[in-house]
Amino acid sequence: MRYRHSSHNYCDTAIVLAMAGRNLSVEEAAAKLGLSPQRVRALIAAGRLRADRVGGHYVLDRDEVGAFARLGRPGGRPLSPASAWALLAKLSGEREAVRLPPSSLYRLSRHYRSRHPRELVDALAHSQPRFERHAWRVFHSDVARLIHDPRLVRTGLAADDPAIDVRYQPGRDRLDAYVSQKVLRELELALSPEKGSQQANLSLRVPRGSQWILDWPKSPTPVVAADLLNVRDPRVRRAAESALMEVSAAN
Repeated sequence: MRYRHSSHNYCDTAIVLAMAGRNLSVEEAAAKLGLSPQRVRALIAAGRLRADRVGGHYVLDRDEVGAFARLGRPGGRPLSPASAWALLAKLSGEREAVRLPPSSLYRLSRHYRSRHPRELVDALAHSQPRFERHAWRVFHSDVARLIHDPRLVRTGLAADDPAIDVRYQPGRDRLDAYVSQKVLRELELALSPEKGSQQANLSLRVPRGSQWILDWPKSPTPVVAADLLNVRDPRVRRAAESALMEVSAAN
């Protein structure tokens, strides 16, 4: 029997939190962050802002929105998904993986290549979403099997990259991986997951703007680090920033 979600208890809890003034609507979060509501929804879809659904609407935790606001954003337009993937491809040694128009190439080389690594990290942390994220809860036995599934390109802590000074622990950490849209559909049919669970143990990312990451057996360090830049755990975030700055300085 698959996991079932108790919407009654969940909604009651969310309503109590909202009444206590702890939660924000998308519009309120957008005003606090100086972003459009559409941009906030995109950040939620990418997993960079956590939100719960109540009555068909997103609600966001006030403290988490405040923490995101304190991260700060680089000036100018955020990197497009294709530009962010092009930058990560270059840092990963895949220089020809993403074809960009001349204007975008010029912007990347002029505004990011010569900058301090800290600014490059900020640019990637605040790029437009590079993927569509699907958070599922499945059986633990399914997670154990999927770790070795060649259709999944593991990323984040699940990549167990030695450059990230925090080890992946199955059962504690989600299995985080890139998949194609086709594989996502296959897994949905095979696993019958619980979607939108607050205890999700599987996070699948369908890349936007470029598909080069799907050709790798496991995500390279720059992608792993970029995917950890907005996690809530400050220790993981610091490890990701350090790894990305080291790779950036070496290129």
